[in-house]
Amino acid sequence: MLERDAVWSLVGIGAGCWAVGGGGQQWARRYLWPVVLAFTAMLCGVSYWRALLGLSTVSGSLHLGYGERTGRARRVGVFSLYGFSLLPFGVPLWWGLLMAATLWTLWSLSRRLNWFTWKWWELTAGALQGAAVASSLLS
Repeated sequence: MLERDAVWSLVGIGAGCWAVGGGGQQWARRYLWPVVLAFTAMLCGVSYWRALLGLSTVSGSLHLGYGERTGRARRVGVFSLYGFSLLPFGVPLWWGLLMAATLWTLWSLSRRLNWFTWKWWELTAGALQGAAVASSLLS
């Protein structure tokens, strides 16, 4: 089992991978981040198959678009999948709804306020995923 602080570092690593991925280096968010989650989960005792399933669902959800041409319903669905994709890591079902509500609120802020940029949204999304997995692995 990893030390508690090492597992909680997923919050910062997630924020970093999402921020770098939003800056053009999509591989950091779509591939590196899911690998970090799966590797950490296995070090915490999650089975190889569950970790591989988690890696696949997270990576798959991060390939879905939520850009300017995406409708509101689809965008809420994608934001929800960012939470639901964490289920193989033991994250509760309600987390998908929390992710959707939080990310929708932050997306709305980014559309209305000049100081609230996409970088804040990306950092929050990555940190939320990291916090969800860390708390699940440590409980």
